Amino acid sequence: MSHAWIEIVTADGVRHRHVLSGGLTVVGGKRADVDVANTDGDQLHVWDKPPKMVFLGAGPPPRVNGASCEERELRPGDLIEWRGVRIEFGGLPYAAIEEIPLAPPSPPKPSTLAAATSAERTPAPEDADAPAWRRIKAGLIVELGLADSSTARRWQEAIQRSEFEADSCARDLLAASSIAAGDARVAERCTRLQRDLIMAPVQLGLRGSSRKLKSTANNWLAMAIAQFVVFGICCLLVLVTLFVLRVRWDWSADGFFDSISNALSGS
Repeated sequence: MSHAWIEIVTADGVRHRHVLSGGLTVVGGKRADVDVANTDGDQLHVWDKPPKMVFLGAGPPPRVNGASCEERELRPGDLIEWRGVRIEFGGLPYAAIEEIPLAPPSPPKPSTLAAATSAERTPAPEDADAPAWRRIKAGLIVELGLADSSTARRWQEAIQRSEFEADSCARDLLAASSIAAGDARVAERCTRLQRDLIMAPVQLGLRGSSRKLKSTANNWLAMAIAQFVVFGICCLLVLVTLFVLRVRWDWSADGFFDSISNALSGS
């Protein structure tokens, strides 16, 4: 098996080869897997499956085979020029399979041919569900604190940069963990997750009714507070008006009401 690699060639001709790890390899910038001097925080993200390069930063983007670009798929032999260094991409990201000539196979029996055709049309359920289970298991071991901390942190940072790849993430986390198949802690968490998912529609219905009741109560409370505020403002305006009439024109509401009372008493 041959692995993908990058070779850093500095301006003075010094070469440093770095074999790419599974998933993401950060070149330059803070917390880089491969250091490059004078990058001003800019980074190159190199992925192994599928092989590609992504530029992150505010400076000038790299040139791949002479063409300026910020994202590009990589092939063995590609030359990346960036920040005064040359980065040569080589190796094979996947296993190299040598073709071995075989003798012509004998014609299959009709029963065998029918069984093979049926198997091709109907994939095994466990094989079809395997990628989904690996993704879920990778997330569970991170939640339970059973995953390799450096690998989990690297993928958490990749998610924050919108560079998440589910299959690569699951492969890296499971490969770096020491969790045995059938671990009781993972099984117990799966049981609780299954229960929560089954009860989710019921819980959503109850929560919806509760939200409606709370919304109605909040509306009545808001209406009462609004009415109280309006009433208080009206009372304040009446008091201010009476005060101005008393000070400016020596008119008193008490005298006005007394005159009305006397007029009614005299009649």
